[in-house]
Amino acid sequence: MPRVVPDQRSKFENEEFFRKLSRECEIKYTGFRDRPHEERQARFQNACRDGRSEIAFVATGTNLSLQFFPANLHGDHVSLSQTRHIHGLDGQKPRFSIMIGFSLIHLKEK
Repeated sequence: MPRVVPDQRSKFENEEFFRKLSRECEIKYTGFRDRPHEERQARFQNACRDGRSEIAFVATGTNLSLQFFPANLHGDHVSLSQTRHIHGLDGQKPRFSIMIGFSLIHLKEK
């Protein structure tokens, strides 16, 4: 599939692959699978701060390597304690969830 298609909205709304990915579903961090759980958590948090992460959509097995701009590049420093408060993360539990929202395509308004 080419990186850019003429009618992105139609492609996104009508293609089964994109419909599956647009549903709310479980994702998992795919980096450092051989490391202990606590180390993987720390590496995931550091990767997010650095503006990158590798994730997989569990239901479809689709893997993505995300690259984004961390908040501190825009002058908005957000500490881990602030993100725990915002997203309701609880570092005391052995497992936690984080909400990552992103768009797979960017639609330009005409």
